[in-house]
Amino acid sequence: MSDTLQYHGYDGSVLFSAEDRMLHRRILDIRDMVSYGGTGIEDLEANFHAAVDEYLAFCKETVKTPDMPSKAPSTSASGARPSPPRRSPCRGPQD
Repeated sequence: MSDTLQYHGYDGSVLFSAEDRMLHRRILDIRDMVSYGGTGIEDLEANFHAAVDEYLAFCKETVKTPDMPSKAPSTSASGARPSPPRRSPCRGPQD
């Protein structure tokens, strides 16, 4: 059993927000910030797949090499590498 979603070599985490009753999270172990959400497991998984596809399409259109997940062991409790994430222009500002 796994506690992450997998698609095209990318792993996605899953968190539940009791406050807004939503599932949400981001693609793990890449420097770009790519997030997704949903109201149920099927919705979350479909949105995770769409987020990965949109990220790869954006990188192709802008001639950017997509970040690929590091397979090195993570050093933090959350499973993310300690380097700060960059925001991906395909998701827009999150301020």
